[in-house]
Amino acid sequence: MKSIAARIYAFLRSAALTVWLVGLFLFYYLSMAVWSNEAFGMYIVHLSSNNLFRGFYLLFLSNVVLRLIERLQRLWSTRAQFILQLPLLVGLLLFLPALFLSLNMRKTLRTPPVGMGDIITVPHGTEKYQIQSVEPALKKRSLRNEGAAVFDYEPGLMLLDPQGRTYRVGAFPPSPVGSTYMHVLTFGIGPGVELKKGREVVFRGYIALQLTPFGNVDVFDNSDLPYKFYLSIIPNSTIRKGKESANTYDLEKPRYNVTVVKEEQTILNGETDSSIRIDENLTLSFFTPSDWVIVEVVQDRFLPWFVLSICLICVGIVPFLFSMVMSKLRAK
Repeated sequence: MKSIAARIYAFLRSAALTVWLVGLFLFYYLSMAVWSNEAFGMYIVHLSSNNLFRGFYLLFLSNVVLRLIERLQRLWSTRAQFILQLPLLVGLLLFLPALFLSLNMRKTLRTPPVGMGDIITVPHGTEKYQIQSVEPALKKRSLRNEGAAVFDYEPGLMLLDPQGRTYRVGAFPPSPVGSTYMHVLTFGIGPGVELKKGREVVFRGYIALQLTPFGNVDVFDNSDLPYKFYLSIIPNSTIRKGKESANTYDLEKPRYNVTVVKEEQTILNGETDSSIRIDENLTLSFFTPSDWVIVEVVQDRFLPWFVLSICLICVGIVPFLFSMVMSKLRAK
């Protein structure tokens, strides 16, 4: 029995196993790189969802941990080298399990489009945060030419917890909010829409559409009506000076291109910043739009350990290299 355990231990700590596993990873990576530009991203996805990838990673983890522990034991007799190499080696010891646990134990929520006043609830928890305000990525009034940037600012939002504490969440990096980390994935404009049939209001509210960059077309419908409404934001006006021209946009009162389709046939195409008549009884009106965001909420208890490991690796690289140089100089 001891002989079997000793053989398993020798196999797990062997340099040959390290070489084979690294070779397999490089073969996978290069093979994926031929077919996809997201080879590493695909590996991370597989590592968090595929048992075969998890098994190979845990085998590699066992191999590296045993070899690093043995290295630390050998260095103990030379205290100076031990101290110089300790931060990097401990960083690696933390990094590999922290990465695996972070990918496989985290809880993630991707919200639907949310705006001011909406509530974000933490996945599998009781924490709730109300959106106080959304910080849009676009100026409310802007002048844009052909080479203008798509967004003016980083989108964000302000959150309020039940205790009255506020948190600002942006696009990057993720912000700590209670026991979670949050960041804004995407931003959009929700036109204020009113559908009126005669004097009866069929619908009034905000509709989260992807209308940015300007000119992008999105669609909505209403279950009570046989129509599909295609919208895009067009310039409120165009300013020309010689051969140059620029478009003005007013997001307090946007101008829309509206296409209405009924039974696969276009029955109306027009432009408006206020209202447009669909037929004798139905009118589509617009009021001031609202900004919306999609937020990713991640509950990851191992992320602090992952960040700590990265810090130790960064801090430990220079002392480790210095130690290796000094060791070679002594050997001469």
